[in-house]
Amino acid sequence: MGKPRYDSITGEVIPVEERVGFLDRKLQRIVREVESEQEFIDWAKRAYQSTYGYELQGDSLLLARENLLLSFF
Repeated sequence: MGKPRYDSITGEVIPVEERVGFLDRKLQRIVREVESEQEFIDWAKRAYQSTYGYELQGDSLLLARENLLLSFF
């Protein structure tokens, strides 16, 4: 995984194991269940493809998409 997410108040990095978002929980489960890196990548792609969200005002949409992309790489 690439650039980690951080606490917006303290600026401290939040380890993947401690994140609580819905995609984070999917990825945590995948990590526990798979045995190879390729299998992880395949299932992680499926997790991303089945993760939907919306932004009512649109101002944070770019940031949300950027965070998803950076979490993958």
